[in-house]
Amino acid sequence: MLVRLWILRGLERLYESGFAGLMEALEDFEKNWLRNGDVAKQLEEMGITSTAYGTRWYLTLFNYSLPFSAQLRVWDVFMLLGDASYSNNKSSSFSGDLDILHATSAALIDATREILLDSDFENAMKVLTSWVPIKDDDLLMKVAKAEYRMRKKRANAG
Repeated sequence: MLVRLWILRGLERLYESGFAGLMEALEDFEKNWLRNGDVAKQLEEMGITSTAYGTRWYLTLFNYSLPFSAQLRVWDVFMLLGDASYSNNKSSSFSGDLDILHATSAALIDATREILLDSDFENAMKVLTSWVPIKDDDLLMKVAKAEYRMRKKRANAG
């Protein structure tokens, strides 16, 4: 299972020397998932890039950000649907499909949207880098699924 995650899911690229794969993954998240939405614009105005919060999310697979039960749900779907063959992101040289991680990240941004839009730099960073108290794992997964489907639909259309 670890080999499968490491090679087929592209995790080896996240941890390679210099973290070039991680930077590529976070750039893909900003460009193709946040897509200059209102939260993305607010974060950009404050000078907050996805590396400020996404590094922790992606390198730990949300281990330090979500309750364990929610982590397990994300990990299950990541292991199930994470093959590069399912990816619509042909423009990326990334050797795996991190769309499940991207969808979960987008769901977390959605969950904190109102707070982020009303925050200054310090509070936005606190929200993005702190533990996210997920009260309903099913709701998190429904939002992540909706994000995943919207991204796939956009990728197929364009």
